[in-house]
Amino acid sequence: MRFNVESLFIKISGITSEEDALFAIGLGASAVGFDFGVSPRQISPQSAQEIVRRLPQGALSVGSFRNEMPQRIVEISNTIGL
Repeated sequence: MRFNVESLFIKISGITSEEDALFAIGLGASAVGFDFGVSPRQISPQSAQEIVRRLPQGALSVGSFRNEMPQRIVEISNTIGL
């Protein structure tokens, strides 16, 4: 099976720093992901928002949530720009 690189969507999850986010995007990641659930890579919404603000225009960001109320997920997503 052959893959067309342009058709791949690559998301790098567990981003906890601006440096890692910019590195992932610079290497060609389609999106960076932030973990808002309890985990070793958990990040606060405020920290994620600061990182997202510094991403290049067009870079996508996504969030991973666990055991969170739907309204809180929408609130965090809208505030950060996920």
